[in-house]
Amino acid sequence: MTTGVDLRLTDVPLHNRRPDVLVFDGDPDVLPVRPHQVLLAVEIMSKGSVSADRLDKPAEYATVGIPHYWRIEQQNSGLITYTHILNATTGSYASSGAHTGVLKTGQPFPVAIDLDALS
Repeated sequence: MTTGVDLRLTDVPLHNRRPDVLVFDGDPDVLPVRPHQVLLAVEIMSKGSVSADRLDKPAEYATVGIPHYWRIEQQNSGLITYTHILNATTGSYASSGAHTGVLKTGQPFPVAIDLDALS
């Protein structure tokens, strides 16, 4: 898992994204990360990234086969995390949950994150 690294979506035309959090299999010193290495891409939505985080990035990540996408948003009562899993039949993401308080899931790996402690 890392932050602040480029994810190379395509070589031609050159297209990189920089997810807020990236969970991948590979050497963190060998960059950019390639889609086949990625298990999970996480975006933390800000006012300036609403369209990109809700529409553009999930479509791009699904197209290159990233199996899991999470989007974290700020709400009045705290953080909410929307989790998505790639549907291999449609090639797009399907919702796998909306989490407040504690993000507890077994996909793509067992994890429990206290969202209230992060906000």
